[in-house]
Order: sequence, then structure tokens, then C-alpha cells
Amino acid sequence: MGYRKFYNYGILLICMHLSTSCITSFTPSGLETQGGTLVIEGDIILNSDSKVFLSFSNALDDFNAISYLSNAQVWVESSMGEQYTGVVTFDANARPYYLVPTNNLNPAQQYKLCVHLSGQQYESDLLTPWVAPEIDSIEFAVDDTKTWVDFFVTSYGDANDSRYYKWTFREDWEFASTYFTQYYYDPDVDKILPYPANPPIYYCWNQSESSSILIARTDHLHDNTVFQQKLLTIDNRSLKISYLYSMELYQMSISQEAYIYWSALKKNTEEIGGIFAPQPSEMHGNIHCMTDPGIKVLGYISAGTLAAKRIFASRQDIGIFIPYLCSILCTRTGPYSPSYGQRVV
Repeated sequence: MGYRKFYNYGILLICMHLSTSCITSFTPSGLETQGGTLVIEGDIILNSDSKVFLSFSNALDDFNAISYLSNAQVWVESSMGEQYTGVVTFDANARPYYLVPTNNLNPAQQYKLCVHLSGQQYESDLLTPWVAPEIDSIEFAVDDTKTWVDFFVTSYGDANDSRYYKWTFREDWEFASTYFTQYYYDPDVDKILPYPANPPIYYCWNQSESSSILIARTDHLHDNTVFQQKLLTIDNRSLKISYLYSMELYQMSISQEAYIYWSALKKNTEEIGGIFAPQPSEMHGNIHCMTDPGIKVLGYISAGTLAAKRIFASRQDIGIFIPYLCSILCTRTGPYSPSYGQRVV
């Protein structure tokens, strides 16, 4: 009994030691001061205008918002020497970008993206465009516990099409204010007055763009088919599905090299953190500084056409939205307040 008691104490001490000493914080020296690397985002789209975003990377200890650049010269150049100049565009509540008129470009030619900034010239590799197949369908499915809803894409490509795909999307949704406004204060007359029917402020709209890296490959399959590739998961308490939700999906075929780049970036940014997570790797894009080869640039440019498709899904279609208790009480009281699921016209 004495030996067993001593043995148990020994095991307990070892476990306590491991639990307090096997994991320690680690901050790589020098990385906290790195930053200022030019980041070029965008693709050359042959059947639409192209958007190009320029910014500088932040250091690890820099928590300021990313500052996007609007003082560069940006253009797309064909293998025949034709140039298509970009114009700086400022949209409300959006980051500035360069809009390049690349609609109706010839897919038989090759193209490269060029940027001139602060005396330096940056160029992408000369790219052969890929024609994207049409999107077959966008579907959604609710999990068995009705806790969330997943959205999927299905696409069928030909044997001669690229076996690598990349998606982005824009989502718009309608939702209601927590409170239904019946009165407002008018400072000119110093009175509280009934709120007029117009303009209506109870129903609202919002939008966002995809932020995850959405890619897939079919080179290991007999058919060039993407079947129910997951795009997005929405929680049952999200206002996105409280009334009407819409997603406009953009599909692009990319090269194998582009897929390798985006796959590595996805691992570096979305799958790092666990003990068994992949180790971060250095990124090598296809954009180079022509005036000083020692300057690093972040980004990967692809060229090709876009395939687009939109889906609408109402609250009744999805059927899992759970409003907050305050929302239920506030929107179901008062003569002008509708019940959830009804629309004011």
C-alpha cells in the first residue's frame, strides 16, 4: 500500500509539472518591427472591370487599421502591348481601389498587371486567361439541430477547363430595427411628435463581402466537378437570416500555381494555432519589383473570366432564425409594430 501511495503521488507530481511547464509563450524576436511590404490584391477579369487594391502590410505589434493606397499608377498590359489604365475609385463605406476597364478583353492574348508606386515598378507574370465554367447551383442545408445553415456551390467543368477554382461572394440581407419608432423629438419646436410614415426606418439593409479563402481542386477526380463545396455557415441567431438573405457568388478558374499559393495562404491565416496545425510557410506570389529585385511583394494575380450566380433565401425558407427575447417583445408591441416574418409596405 505504501508503494502504491508513493507511486500515485509521483504520477500526480509529474502531471502537475507537465501541465505548468510544457507550454510557454513565445514571441519571435525582430518580427514585431517588420511591416511595410506592398500588398497587391486583385485579378484580371476579362468579362468585367477589374478591381485592384494596394496596401502595406502591418507589423505584428501594429494594431492600426490597414491603410489603402490611392497614389499609384495601375494598368493592365496585354502581350500585344495594349494598356488599360486604372482609375482610383472611392465607394462609400469601402476601401479605395483601382478600377481597370478590362471588359471584353481577348482571351487568346496574355495579360499582366503593372503598378508604379514611389519610383518603383511592379509587374505580375504574363498570364494565360482561364474561362470559368458556369455555376450550376447554390444551395443551403440546415443541420439536424437547427443551429446553423450551410451554403454550398456545385459546378461542372469540361475536361479542358482548369481543375482549380476560387470563389468570392457578396451578401446582402434585410433585417428589422430592435425598436419600432413611433415618436421623435423636434428641437426646432421643442416637442415630441409622432414619427411620419415616410421615410420608413424600421426595416434596414446591410451587406458584406467574403473574407475567407474559398478554393477547391478536382485534379484528383475523374470528372471536373465541384459538388456541394461549402462556402459559408450562418448561425441561427444571425440577423442575416431574420428576413431576407441574398448571396451573389463569383467563380473563377485559376492555375495550379495560383491554387498552391492560395492553399498555403489559407493554412497560414486560417488553420494556424493548434498543436497539430500546419507550420507557417513563406509565401511566393507572382508579382515582382522590376526596378529593385530585392524588394518583396505580397499577392498573386490570376487572369480569366468570372461566372456569377445569385441566390435568395427568406426567413421562412431557412426556418431556423431565433430572435432575441428583447426583439420579440419590442417588435410585437404598439399599433405600428408588425410581427416577425411580416413586411411593412
